[in-house]
Amino acid sequence: MDIRCRLGQTYATAGRLHEGREQYLAVLATPGAEAHIFEYARAEAGLATCQAT
Repeated sequence: MDIRCRLGQTYATAGRLHEGREQYLAVLATPGAEAHIFEYARAEAGLATCQAT
């Protein structure tokens, strides 16, 4: 989950919002993702950033 969050952030920073959004969605879709509070919150914030622009 951490790797996908970091990859999503890298894509978003590079302006590749679609790819970043896919990585964040993959984190949120992982079974049991809610148990990983930090990564889940990070993915939600990243997804919101990708959708806001």
